[in-house]
Amino acid sequence: MPRRVKRELCAYPRNLRTADVVCKTTVNAVNCTQVCIFGHTFKEGVTRTMTCSKKENVWHPFGFEECDPFVDCSVSLISPGSVDCYTGTTRSSPMCYVSCQSYEDQKAIPRRTYECQLNGIWNRPLPFCVTSGSGNTIVSQSQ
Repeated sequence: MPRRVKRELCAYPRNLRTADVVCKTTVNAVNCTQVCIFGHTFKEGVTRTMTCSKKENVWHPFGFEECDPFVDCSVSLISPGSVDCYTGTTRSSPMCYVSCQSYEDQKAIPRRTYECQLNGIWNRPLPFCVTSGSGNTIVSQSQ
């Protein structure tokens, strides 16, 4: 006797690296809101709402996708020191903990916290042992 395979209706999105997704299921549909993490966006803004009718089993207006970066909050070590960075979320900005060892005529700098703001500028000047940016291509910010 053939075995029936249960088909998953309105499949939830896979884990996204650049967005949080919250869904609510009703009898007839699944409604999801996708919110981009700090420094990322869609063409239409940082929030997108999608609906999937269980009858049609298709997400409208389109499917889930990663958000595009509009600020580059990365840093690179350029002389002896240490850098520990944490990616931003939908509620917090990216942060880096940086310390620099003495180098040439520069004195050592103890470990301090640096926070990237929404415009891509750090809350305080970065120390000599790091440089900002990764060379990633970023999109223009939607308003």
